[in-house]
Amino acid sequence: MGRRKKEKKGRKSPPSSPGRPSARVADSTDAASAFLGEMPDRRAIEGAMRQWVADQMGEESEDSPLNRAQQLMYEAFESQDPRQQIQTAQQALAISPDCADAYALLGDYAGSPQEALQLYEQGVAAGERALGVEAFNELEGHFWGFMETRPYMRARLGLVNALLELREREKAAAHLQDMLLLNPDDNQGARYILLGVLIDLDRDDDAATLINLYPDDCSAEWHYSRALLTFRRGGDTPHSRNLLAEASRVNPHVPPYLAGFKNLPSTQPPYVELGG
Repeated sequence: MGRRKKEKKGRKSPPSSPGRPSARVADSTDAASAFLGEMPDRRAIEGAMRQWVADQMGEESEDSPLNRAQQLMYEAFESQDPRQQIQTAQQALAISPDCADAYALLGDYAGSPQEALQLYEQGVAAGERALGVEAFNELEGHFWGFMETRPYMRARLGLVNALLELREREKAAAHLQDMLLLNPDDNQGARYILLGVLIDLDRDDDAATLINLYPDDCSAEWHYSRALLTFRRGGDTPHSRNLLAEASRVNPHVPPYLAGFKNLPSTQPPYVELGG
């Protein structure tokens, strides 16, 4: 294709014709998950949603190799057994080499960052083949709203994580910027990763531009990063101090970690909440 290439990689989210999504659907998995105790895999929920939409529209899923492989992947996401997941992903690829989710899942369980990178790259290429050039042109700006695009986006986010593990930050930033062009609503949280990468690379102007693209973002990342960029550009001023005070009001838990008074936990919680 020539394009630059909230599922986190864990090493231990119906077409009328091939590649042409037919119906845009609302992304309600996040809202639904708030009412669940033990949150099932969001990708499995997506499979149930896809079937529900097809039933409501009176459509039958196209009996193509890719659809059969994707259905297997939804079953894999329901499993809690890594070996079963890996085996199912391999079965899916035997049915269709264009199944991006299968490559992405295998990348999640890869034994090294290099191996993961290769698998995610294969997943991105598979997603591009499955969607076709026309879908990228037609759906840019609304990508996540079509379920058929999500395996590709998951593989691409996995690719970003693998690149960051290998310290290929400039390449990761290019992928993240392209993902935000495809899906400015940013259901995957790509902007938070990108902001950290840009600041780490001292690309302050690009980081400020990104912050301004999402002026209503009330996250701790946005507030503290805005204060940091203001300090970098103008030093210790009343304005930078006011922004830091505002960030502290948004989330008072951050400064003790930044100052070294508290150590980050050894394991991250599976989910976060505003102000937590």
